[in-house]
Amino acid sequence: MGNGGMIRLRPKGQLLMVESVSSLLRAGLTLPEAFIGAAEIIDRTPGRVARAIHAELLGGVSLTAAVRAVIAVPDPFLLAMVKVTDETGAAAALLTLAEEHLRVRMNLSETAWTAAIYPVFVLALTILGALILALVVVPELGRFLTDSGLLEPDQVTRLVDSGARFIRILSAAIGGLGVVTGLVLLSRRMNASTSPIAGTIARLRFFVPVIGPLEMTRDLLAVAEATRGMVASGVSLDRALELAAECAGNPWVSSRLRVAVGRMRTGVAPAQAVRSALARHGFIARWLHQTESGADLAESLDAMARFLRDSQKRLVTRLGAVVEPTLVVVAGGFLLGTVFFLVRPLFQLYGLVMP
Repeated sequence: MGNGGMIRLRPKGQLLMVESVSSLLRAGLTLPEAFIGAAEIIDRTPGRVARAIHAELLGGVSLTAAVRAVIAVPDPFLLAMVKVTDETGAAAALLTLAEEHLRVRMNLSETAWTAAIYPVFVLALTILGALILALVVVPELGRFLTDSGLLEPDQVTRLVDSGARFIRILSAAIGGLGVVTGLVLLSRRMNASTSPIAGTIARLRFFVPVIGPLEMTRDLLAVAEATRGMVASGVSLDRALELAAECAGNPWVSSRLRVAVGRMRTGVAPAQAVRSALARHGFIARWLHQTESGADLAESLDAMARFLRDSQKRLVTRLGAVVEPTLVVVAGGFLLGTVFFLVRPLFQLYGLVMP
């Protein structure tokens, strides 16, 4: 449970609930009937969430208010579709779109985790083994050699110092990684439009090989699919982009899309507004430019979504090919550090004890 009686529902649980509700909506049920029907079909936390949302709807609140009152951290894409549902009433089409997007995102997460699980396990064992050597084996061996009189204390100092030096280097590396991770998480919680530091950190993430382009493609795909669904439901393009900006996980993308919406509302053409706001990432403006030449807006947005979906599949394939060898190389680096700082001095001491 979250604060104030809200329920923390994992992404997999949100997908299960939305999948059940959208299926019942397509079968002809009303929105409250679909949620209570989903509560009877599914169990555990997703069922409790569906039942709680049903109770909120019967109380006369909007679907947006119900979702926000029940789910502690609703998925941004789902929340955007819920808002448009309240505006247009096209619940079946919009929640089906949310279901499809949540499933794609779930598959992406599972693919990334599957590619990383084995090398992360190897890396963790390597670090654990190095720590055991540095904190337990090395000090105990030094104490044994000193107490037994085989070596003088000053002869053991180098061995102990090498272990301490290794711990300092390892701590600095882990600490640096922690600082970077903290800055990234902080940037996700800050508003990039009002915090230049957060916006800079968010944009720098795009320069990380493979992962950066994948994050950009993921966000632009979410925006494209959300905009397509909203426009097909009768929402204006500027309002659709305004709501779709909330679907982007990167705060820089969200803030720049809001800038584009502001320019559109001052009379700037949509393609030009998006291109100028997203700079070199504004290649998606080509599909909006087609609409200025008479192309159908919904068809252009659909073509944009297909292109980004194919790009995402290629990047996911590259991610799977890059993550595992990269983490194995990192684990090898830790192993070499262990050999250099800990194992090599052990052999040197062995040579002193057994001339």
